[in-house]
Amino acid sequence: MLHTWGRLRIGSMPVSYHQLQQALWNLHLSRFLTRRVEPKGDSMFAFYCVRRLESPSRQVTMIRSGTPLLALILVANVFSQDVGPRSTDAKPDQGAIPKGKSKRSNVKAPAIDADVRSLVDETEALPPEFASDALLQLVENGFIRNDGLKNKLLSRAFQKASASHDEVMLRPWGVNVEETPQGLHAIASTVTRLDRISLQTRVIRGLFSFNPRQARDMFESMPPPRIQPVACSENWYVVPDSYYDTLGMLVEHGFSPRDIAGGFRTRYVNTVIQNIHSHVELAPMAQVLSTGNFTVQELREIVPAYAATVDGLSGDAFTFDVIMSEPDRLLESFSRLIESLRKADVDSRPLLLGFRNYLVLNFSGPSCGTTQISNVHGSSLPGAVLRFNKRFAAALTRANLGPIRESEIKSDRKENVERNATPRRWQSQAYSQLSVSLQRLTSPGRKTSSAGTNSEWLSQAGDLLSQVTAWSDTSEPETEFFHQKAILIEGLAERTIGTSMHAEVLATFIGFLEQNSYQKVGAIDWFLYAKKLLSAGAESGNASADARVLLDSREPVLSIYAKLELLSQSAKGSPSGAHPGQDLKKQEHK
Repeated sequence: MLHTWGRLRIGSMPVSYHQLQQALWNLHLSRFLTRRVEPKGDSMFAFYCVRRLESPSRQVTMIRSGTPLLALILVANVFSQDVGPRSTDAKPDQGAIPKGKSKRSNVKAPAIDADVRSLVDETEALPPEFASDALLQLVENGFIRNDGLKNKLLSRAFQKASASHDEVMLRPWGVNVEETPQGLHAIASTVTRLDRISLQTRVIRGLFSFNPRQARDMFESMPPPRIQPVACSENWYVVPDSYYDTLGMLVEHGFSPRDIAGGFRTRYVNTVIQNIHSHVELAPMAQVLSTGNFTVQELREIVPAYAATVDGLSGDAFTFDVIMSEPDRLLESFSRLIESLRKADVDSRPLLLGFRNYLVLNFSGPSCGTTQISNVHGSSLPGAVLRFNKRFAAALTRANLGPIRESEIKSDRKENVERNATPRRWQSQAYSQLSVSLQRLTSPGRKTSSAGTNSEWLSQAGDLLSQVTAWSDTSEPETEFFHQKAILIEGLAERTIGTSMHAEVLATFIGFLEQNSYQKVGAIDWFLYAKKLLSAGAESGNASADARVLLDSREPVLSIYAKLELLSQSAKGSPSGAHPGQDLKKQEHK
């Protein structure tokens, strides 16, 4: 497997990683043992590729090329090392030999601990979201030290993430979200972050620390967030911020002066701007533009494209209403961008005009009825418009533009409200009664070290556990019943930490998650409770004990995440320089 790559050029034509990788597999090029690259001029490289051949009489073949053969050499040259062991014929790095030693030791430390390697192999059987997240945790927590292996695992995590069920992170919005399946799914999405965008941007951030060029190319190959309009009846909205946060990192640190001077960064950013289709993308993109250290020339080419996108963006009344219910972030991001343009002596009028037109267009269009109208001095303008007029008063005057007036957006938006049935709240009588009993079971009793002095509390907890375990409601939709019962058991597990009952509740919780697998209720919804189970133990200092119980679970996801938790615990207690996985087997058999 090959794992290190970058962006090169044939003449003036950029060659992407994917083009090189495809060519490599098609040509079946064998491994190059050593190689050196020297620049010759602006657009041509001289390549010296040394390859061992089968015949002893033909030990070395050297190729120098500035011709079309360069394409063939580029494919092999882009990779710097193999994942497998290096040939013993290669010369050691003399600079790495410690003082006082004449030559390097032949004993090489393993690139990965055996327990960690086993865990990597086990992730192959997991659903894509879990496999990607587990591999990322191994890299992010320092369990993989070799850059080549990091590259390989991150590339695998990126590929796995592409098959995630959810496209982008959701966030709950409104009231009673915890009593609807849609709202709980948004909560699960926010907590677990197992959507494609969140996972793939984590990969890119991890890769950037040691291979920024590859991280940049990987981001370029990544499909942008695919955001669909949200119905007025929903109680969640989309949050693509991780995508734009990663773009900001790459824009600021991922381009060489030559890339910038050649206009490559400008084209890169404009491609992203062309794919903006949702209101939730405007603020994070404005933040990228105001903090990206762009040159004046770049801003003069990028800002008009962004202004045109803002000017023409409309539709998705629910998301617009959500943004305008708390407009400060959007207004602040545009204010900072316009101020940075003024300081750079770049014309900000097209952007300010585009933003003004955007507000007029969308406040004049259909509404979901959630945007409040201001009553300040009898004004019928929405509060967000009043804030816009006040915040941008000076900029509007400089640009010879007036504030937004009532006549410009005058329309009875209520007539355009798209009303569907709101998400149905849970109606289960049994759940309501059990939930009240759980709330009455206050947690101070668990702090008492003597179970004998707390027998009444333990008896109440035991009775509630029996009721919850025996409860079955076939009249409820399967997903709703799963959430209801999981919330109750999770609440009991959290309250009984530190008591003699916790082991029993934990076993019940694990059995419930095994019986109601993610294939039935969805990976993200199911994992919300598994994650809560581990985090509750961590917050109470009981993480290792709970994780050891999960090790024997029949559900591979629970077992693997328990191993990850134990690896983290052992890493905290391992001596400096030791492999964090060395104590995992000991903990497994405790």
